[in-house]
Amino acid sequence: MRFSIRYKMLLLVTGVLVVAMLSYLLLASTLFQRDKRAFIFDLNASIAHTLSEEVASAVGSVSDKLLFYVAASKAQKDPRATLMKVFAGEPDLLQISLWSKQGTSFARDATLTDAPRLAAFNVTSDDLETAHKEHPIDFDAVLATGRFVANASVAPDVSLLWLAIKDDDRVIAALLRPERLLRIFGESGAYVAYLVDGRGQLVVHPDPERVIKHDNMRHLAGLDAALAEKSSRAVVQLRERDGQTVIGAYARIKDPPLLVVTETPESEAFNASRELIKKSALFAVGIVLAAMLVSIYFSRRLASPLKRLSEAMTDVGRGEFLVNVAVESRDEVGVLATAFNTMASELQDRDKRIEQARDQLIHSEKLAALGALSAEISHEIKNPLTSVLGFAQIAQKSTDLAEIKEHLATIEKQTKRVRELLDNTLRFTRVERNQNEPVNLNDVVGDTLKLVRHQLASQRIKVQSTLCDGALVLGNAGQLQQVVLNMVMNAQHAMRPNGGTLTLATEHGGNGSVCLKIADTGSGMDEATRAQLFKPFFTTKPKGEGTGLGLSVSQTIVEQHKGTIAVESAEGKGTTFTITLPRRS
Repeated sequence: MRFSIRYKMLLLVTGVLVVAMLSYLLLASTLFQRDKRAFIFDLNASIAHTLSEEVASAVGSVSDKLLFYVAASKAQKDPRATLMKVFAGEPDLLQISLWSKQGTSFARDATLTDAPRLAAFNVTSDDLETAHKEHPIDFDAVLATGRFVANASVAPDVSLLWLAIKDDDRVIAALLRPERLLRIFGESGAYVAYLVDGRGQLVVHPDPERVIKHDNMRHLAGLDAALAEKSSRAVVQLRERDGQTVIGAYARIKDPPLLVVTETPESEAFNASRELIKKSALFAVGIVLAAMLVSIYFSRRLASPLKRLSEAMTDVGRGEFLVNVAVESRDEVGVLATAFNTMASELQDRDKRIEQARDQLIHSEKLAALGALSAEISHEIKNPLTSVLGFAQIAQKSTDLAEIKEHLATIEKQTKRVRELLDNTLRFTRVERNQNEPVNLNDVVGDTLKLVRHQLASQRIKVQSTLCDGALVLGNAGQLQQVVLNMVMNAQHAMRPNGGTLTLATEHGGNGSVCLKIADTGSGMDEATRAQLFKPFFTTKPKGEGTGLGLSVSQTIVEQHKGTIAVESAEGKGTTFTITLPRRS
């Protein structure tokens, strides 16, 4: 498939821009996502650390109050009244219980509950007791760490937290509502934060259903390893949660032993990068389209002059040199157009000179042929003139009117004969410029035979002609007569000295053409002679009897008439020339 220069430029510019834009988008998105990922890691780690400090501060505040009031109650006669003051300062507190060690276990010594608060939160004492039974305090953990926080929620809708504190040989336990910590772990559109204990169980989460169900988070990839590590904080690698990829971080709380976890969905984290890539892609498409339009414009600016040059070259190839390409620029295309115009002008001048030289050559060859006939023509003119002179002298001496009229009639006949001969000669020598007039080949054959009939007869050459109807062509009658005369004279030379038969025939050929065949019964030609027959200055005649240009000029004339000339010959079997010309429609 052949592509024009316009489409090549368009494909080149588009290809380069597409590759450049794709490379830029790939590099930009890779760098942006890498930077964004590092930012999200740092952000999550920072948020987890901040939340861990807030959780530690909140738990420490409640713990300090409980320890303070428990210590104060020891010196009071009514310790219950002192401990009840804790409820006034902690709105999320529902119950306080004191535990003492008895043997290898702990027993509850006292329990304080604020009934109005339970009613306000729609929590019953049975719910609290269920929390004691289903989610008991891990006293070993309390003794080991000093503080213990755990999820004590009761299905179906009671969210509770255990806060247990070691106080010498006793344990102070409190059941609280998680609202204070929930305010710390409020859900954000950018991230989700939650609190888990050392066993991986949820303590606080923005989704209360998961807390009430006591979901364990150890199954999440990365979190189980984080619970086993001793580092205070770290970034959790990518992991799957409900089929969604997330980026997480954690921060450890030593007292009580808890883990603050933050998660950022990767779809949210890289939403901005996707938007950037999308807008960048749209921008790139716009740039490519704009570049395509610009390249189309400039390719047309480049291709249009080249197309005009190509069309002008086609015209020059057909021989139409009167072309001029407009020079619209001073660049290489303008220089090429100027050079082409100069070339066309020079070709036109050269064509005129060649045309003039060809006309002169044809005319010279015509005169050469006429020179060869001059002796015969003078002989043919001499005989009628002699008759005219003799009968004129006789008529002058005669007194018989009838005899005088007879002599005058003879004089008129011989004079017409001379006039006809001179007319044929003048018609043959006349320079004719018209190349597109209707010409009857039969008339051309007849006029040629009139010129050479006496010469042919003197050489004992018999003439046979077979002429068809409608042998009309477009061309120059004088030039076509010159071709026929050259063929006849060559045939006459080939049949010397014994004479022979010259046959001229016109017939209709294929594809709307007319054929003129000129055959002789002369000596014929070998293959080597036939190969050089139409070369200029090649002749088989003796020196002084030919120029060697007859057949070359004849071929030129036939080709000018958009025809062809062919030859068939063999030694001792004669020669046949076939001239084929387009028939006039």
